[in-house]
Amino acid sequence: MEFSSNFATVAVGQEGFASIRRPSTWNGIVGIRPTAGLVSRSGVYDGWPFVMGSLGPMARNVTDVARLLDVMVGYDSEDPVTARGVGHVPGSYTKFLDRNGLKGARIGILRESIGFESDPIRKISQK
Repeated sequence: MEFSSNFATVAVGQEGFASIRRPSTWNGIVGIRPTAGLVSRSGVYDGWPFVMGSLGPMARNVTDVARLLDVMVGYDSEDPVTARGVGHVPGSYTKFLDRNGLKGARIGILRESIGFESDPIRKISQK
């Protein structure tokens, strides 16, 4: 089932604290926050020079995210943290895709909000 509205095939998100993962979840698309050092932060406002800030791929499906990540990763002399990724980047992330990778997996569905304002104890006592 396709949830996204197909407004774009791929996008690049800028993450500080879940700014790729949350919008991806809310819009029914796939988003990945890459390991620090895989994708350059050069020219990125938020997070520079801290490791927290990063760029990551967002797309309609996992295959498109893997393809976008393929072109995003690599060493950049303007971002010294990318030296951590040297020698750790595969030829293509698409080689790790497995159509049956979740076969037999148990998937959970989050039905309650999680965040700074969440208080499971209070919610239980109010019921």
